[in-house]
Amino acid sequence: MARSATAKPAKAAAIPATKPTKVAKATSSRAAKASAAEKEPKAKRGKKKAKTGPKRALSAYMFFSKAMRKTVQEENPEVSFGQIGKILGDKWKNLSDAAKAPYNAESEKDKIRYANEKASHVDVSEQSE
Repeated sequence: MARSATAKPAKAAAIPATKPTKVAKATSSRAAKASAAEKEPKAKRGKKKAKTGPKRALSAYMFFSKAMRKTVQEENPEVSFGQIGKILGDKWKNLSDAAKAPYNAESEKDKIRYANEKASHVDVSEQSE
């Protein structure tokens, strides 16, 4: 039998090329971590310290901002929290030394308060030793 010109040659069956799959070993670090995670719960990150010591002294700017925040909010009800901070910062920069004096005095008093509290404070961890 002769081949006709219209007959197409038979195509070889294409075998798809596949990559060999990786088999997980029982001794791999990933498997060891997974089995350890099943046994023990993860430790919480960033444990908070117990608040045992005195609060730090505030700066003159912080006393100013405490006093002025309410008035700035009333003058500018549409501004956000961050923008209020910017306005307070600008007002503090433009304040004269004479106008800053009462806030500086409050800050000095607070520094003395902090120093006294820190000196009389006994740390709980030191007592157990």
